[in-house]
Amino acid sequence: MKYCLDANAIINIQLVGMLSDLEQMAAQNLICIPEGVYRELTDTTTKIGEKIKKWVPYGCIHDLTPDELLLLKEIDGKYGQPFKIGNGNLYGGFWATPSGEKGVDAQVVVVAKLNNLIIVTNDGSMHGASYFEDVECIRFEELCRRFRTETHKLL
Repeated sequence: MKYCLDANAIINIQLVGMLSDLEQMAAQNLICIPEGVYRELTDTTTKIGEKIKKWVPYGCIHDLTPDELLLLKEIDGKYGQPFKIGNGNLYGGFWATPSGEKGVDAQVVVVAKLNNLIIVTNDGSMHGASYFEDVECIRFEELCRRFRTETHKLL
């Protein structure tokens, strides 16, 4: 299994003290970080950004392909604004970021969809979009649990 992470998943993984575990996954080619997520985390001089810059040699930073760029416009258009699954809960959409800036959530969905990856996020809109796009999507806590379980199996 290979995972595609959004910025908040990486931040949350750092907050629970498992960033070195995530780096291990990067070194083993088990994670993918879309270039937009990478930019979000490295555009400022934060400790997490400096650590992630060191992961570039692992090949986990994913530049969008022409096919992904085409699908990106479609996905961003479908899920940018608030949307619902049937008569269920209203999802805020990809464009409802805390900063008011247009987020890169669509990149995560596109990269995961076209590369058969599992999305790691706690963002409800991404969970809703992954439902419609038939992409597996888990919370960061589940990735941490899986990593811990897999690691213990190896001991």
